[in-house]
Amino acid sequence: MEVDFKPLVHTWSLGVEEQYYFIAPVLMLGALRFGKKSLVFGMLLIFVGSLALCQVMAHEAPTFNFLMIFTRAWELVAGALVALYFRSTYQALLSSRMNNCLAWAGSLLLLVSFAFFDRHTMHPSLLTMFPIVGTALILMCANSQNLVGRMLSGRAMVLIGLVSYSLYLWHQPIFAFARLVSLDEPSVMEMLLLSLLSLVLAFLTWKYIEAPFRKKDAISLKITILLFGAISLVLAGTGAYWYSVSGFSQSTPEVSIDTGAQSIGYQAYNQSVMRFKQSVFNEDNGKGNVLVIGNSFARDFINCGLSNEYFSEHNLAYRLAIVDFSESSLALLPKCVPLVEQADYIIFASGYDKERAIETMQTISKIREITTAQVIVLGNKNFGWNNNAVMLLSKDQRYNYRTKVLPGILRREQEALKVIPESLYVSIFDVLIDVDGRVPVFTPERKFISQDRRHFTQHGAQYVGQLLFEHPLLLPLK
Repeated sequence: MEVDFKPLVHTWSLGVEEQYYFIAPVLMLGALRFGKKSLVFGMLLIFVGSLALCQVMAHEAPTFNFLMIFTRAWELVAGALVALYFRSTYQALLSSRMNNCLAWAGSLLLLVSFAFFDRHTMHPSLLTMFPIVGTALILMCANSQNLVGRMLSGRAMVLIGLVSYSLYLWHQPIFAFARLVSLDEPSVMEMLLLSLLSLVLAFLTWKYIEAPFRKKDAISLKITILLFGAISLVLAGTGAYWYSVSGFSQSTPEVSIDTGAQSIGYQAYNQSVMRFKQSVFNEDNGKGNVLVIGNSFARDFINCGLSNEYFSEHNLAYRLAIVDFSESSLALLPKCVPLVEQADYIIFASGYDKERAIETMQTISKIREITTAQVIVLGNKNFGWNNNAVMLLSKDQRYNYRTKVLPGILRREQEALKVIPESLYVSIFDVLIDVDGRVPVFTPERKFISQDRRHFTQHGAQYVGQLLFEHPLLLPLK
């Protein structure tokens, strides 16, 4: 599932914060032994080092970059520097007018972030300096003498600040469960009402749980440690068990694996194709060499063939990419040149829009310099907005239900087709979509084709593969 459907996905940030709260005080106390300047210097060093690592990992490993303390520490250190040094030092040195200007500048940086940052923004990275610097300027310069400070000190804003922690905990589960039970995306009005519900629950949680726990005499430290230690052990054990058995897959017929087959989730199934990542083909099996290039969609295509035993007489190789677009001139990766030269079929599959289609055609032009292999480009796929809610339908409705392909995916498909010649293009939608723009959710055997709406299950790969490989371009690979 994508993050919008995961009720507890937001708790990763609490883990990062707690790591910081454990490590930072120890380091700070150690640095203070050498004076306050040493502390500030050490914090600046961590800030710069973490920011530099963050910028590198934003390109190399975006998921690691987003989730790990090493690449997020600079954001937390920025707040600590403001609290310990910059606020007390610079606010008094600046004139009232300058404080006012800088407070507004910080507000503007935050508004720019809200307006232009989205899920496609490279974050965290140097771009994250916009909200970080904006927040720092407000903390440093907003006070009772300027409008920004007075607005943020209003009763309503203070109340939101008091319940913000509880609000953070509540909002994601409420939003996620609302999405999970909806066949279509909730409307703006529905999301606003859910936001109001989150705010009400956050206030009640703050008043009757969070605030009492702040009182030392409300509950003893020993009981607190024992209680939360026991809860943590139960949750950790339950989570480990679910992970080991791929969640509830074997107890849910729609996603369970055939008796005797290896039981793995769709993510592990997709990643299993990495075993074909190699720099040379093995000895000739008979029908030729097949090189598949692309992201998880390419791995899905390979599984479509493998699940139907279509590649049994071919040499198969997989690469995420074969060219380097960072260079001023397009260049084939040296370790991929032998694969390209030896390949009889080169198949690209990454989920296309106009930009990626242009890059693919540039790659195809480059490889044409050294190969005459048959080139094939595999199109996009999508299985609706939310398949979880389908399980709430009656069995009579459920297995015949066809979900509407997201308009944005179809739009990107059309954009790609304006760039990629139809003679190279194999559309997955052509074998699945009906006149109403809908595709099936289940195979004829009543198994989910896709759990996350983008990648195939084992049954989904087999079912779609049987249809897809009837295309004239793919027929020789059966």
